[in-house]
Amino acid sequence: MINQKEFSIRRQKLMDSLPEQSITVLFSGQLIKFSNDATYPFFVNRNFFYLTGIEQEHSALLIIKTSDMLKTYLFIDEIDELKTRWVGKKLSIEEAKNISGITDLLYMSMFDIRLKEILAQDSTFGTIKTCFFDLEKNLIIGSQLQTTETYATQLLQDYPHLTKENIYPTITRLRMIKSPQEVDAIRQAIKATGYGLSQIRKYLKPGLYEYQLEGLFAYSIKEYGNLSTSFDTIIAAGKNAVVLHYPNPQDKINDGVLVLCDLGARYWGYSGDITRTYPANRSFNPLQKQVYNIVLQANEMVIAMAKPGLTIVDLQKATIEFLTKACLKE
Repeated sequence: MINQKEFSIRRQKLMDSLPEQSITVLFSGQLIKFSNDATYPFFVNRNFFYLTGIEQEHSALLIIKTSDMLKTYLFIDEIDELKTRWVGKKLSIEEAKNISGITDLLYMSMFDIRLKEILAQDSTFGTIKTCFFDLEKNLIIGSQLQTTETYATQLLQDYPHLTKENIYPTITRLRMIKSPQEVDAIRQAIKATGYGLSQIRKYLKPGLYEYQLEGLFAYSIKEYGNLSTSFDTIIAAGKNAVVLHYPNPQDKINDGVLVLCDLGARYWGYSGDITRTYPANRSFNPLQKQVYNIVLQANEMVIAMAKPGLTIVDLQKATIEFLTKACLKE
């Protein structure tokens, strides 16, 4: 679990990169209706989570930097007793403080009021000149609002002296360098993913259906540590494995085919992502073994090659060259 000190360090690094007389506005995201009173599973905006540790919908972060002041506000929903009976308890002010390390917390009902006070020409912060938004495409922040298409545009219409800038690339660069706590979280996600794969290997046999292995993986990582999947699990047998994002694991697994498993477990916001291919009957035929070993050698080559200074494009090019030569040789 990432502690509040880590989130404070991240915010400070972001502040160091911001110009004076600027404000950064980030939103956690919004629930999307599925049907009637049900919603789709909520996944928090990753940049918001990176800076706060808060995974709750309908929350916001304001970071103000002036020539003589740094200020951070976190906004969350007020606890509604009626909603609590239906969907469970939301974070309290104290709980959000303990997670994020942010001391200035307000309810979302105060967000617009506080933002207008900050942006006012006679504000105690002075004249704010630049407003940074996370301009990730189609990021829904409220009732049919999107940062790129509505909210940012409307806000700048009210404050024409402001310049709109995109904070997304800046936060992305910060996220590229992982802290020890992040590395540990990724390792935990990979360990859980590995456990799920071990269960698939244990129970895999001809006659099962793809969806049974999909369900087995979901159960296994829940059993391991109450984890959820990183993305929709791909279990593809035989010809289905050539579909890159095979969407409907429903076919029967026949004797003699290969079964591709592309899956991952998510731990504290960090995702494992591993692809493995197994023979349904636990034994490769000669051609399958030959191809499998070529791919395995390519994997080992890339692991040995990877080092600081190389790009993903460099590794991709080397992989293509290796596979091409190996396949032509065979």
